Amino acid sequence: MINSILKISNRLTLYYLVAFYVLAYSETISEAGKKMHISQPAITKMINKLEDEIGVKLFIRSHKGTKLTKNGEIFLEYVEKSFASLVAGVNLIDSKNKLNSNKIIIGTSPFLSSYLLKLMNKFRIKHPSISIEIIIDSAMNLKQLLMNGQIDFIVDNKFYKGFPNLIEKNLFSLEACFITDGKLSVERVKDIENVNLLLPSACNHVYNKIKKAFADKKLKLNYVCQFETNENIASSVKENLGIGFVIKNTISNDLKKGNIQILDIPVISPTVDVNIAYLKYSLSKNDKLFIEFCKSDYNIIKKISV
Repeated sequence: MINSILKISNRLTLYYLVAFYVLAYSETISEAGKKMHISQPAITKMINKLEDEIGVKLFIRSHKGTKLTKNGEIFLEYVEKSFASLVAGVNLIDSKNKLNSNKIIIGTSPFLSSYLLKLMNKFRIKHPSISIEIIIDSAMNLKQLLMNGQIDFIVDNKFYKGFPNLIEKNLFSLEACFITDGKLSVERVKDIENVNLLLPSACNHVYNKIKKAFADKKLKLNYVCQFETNENIASSVKENLGIGFVIKNTISNDLKKGNIQILDIPVISPTVDVNIAYLKYSLSKNDKLFIEFCKSDYNIIKKISV
């Protein structure tokens, strides 16, 4: 193994591989150069040298930009895995120093953000010396942030498959429900086809789960409006704009005040998965402390609701 690595290192430098990786995720050589803060000719020279050493073309160049060849796509897969392993190793070492800063950085989707914010407030009361930053973004961007070491872990309702050195676990499933302001109701399950449905956005796993459940029941989603957050859905329900689907925990105050009522519609199993994703070996003690707190809080709520 050492001899193989030495042989490769004599031909290629890490910076060549970085240039290849950056260009693979850029539309043009000029864009890649800006990301790396080097000139366009410098990028071109490194890519040409890399292709000469490997003996195959990695990119197709045209006036529109650059595109990976089939060999380039194969090579990217291995380079990406190698960089992910390297980042995981750096994060592991860095996590030991990170404890001194007492900061946890969590990535999450818009739909789970309000639930996570409530958890953060509870955690802060119990552990005031630990600060938390929550980054709300799309699944694609969260994945990139995690791989770059910019967030410690992801809390989401989906799994990030096909990502090297990634550990994914289901923490628990939150109770969800259909809600109404009391003025709109559904006498028969079939009647749900005739009302406005206020649902999580299509890019959210929950929407796909609802869509499949409706198809299994041979029901149509005729009138749908999609929202990013539970708050937006609840607010629209209170405006009598339709029937919404939300995480029950996020509307507890409105339920107490009577602003919103739960509607029993036996179409879908009313749960939302809460999953965690992180790079192997990268979790710090504070990260683990927060995750265990999430589990503990869920168990307490579950016992109260039973």
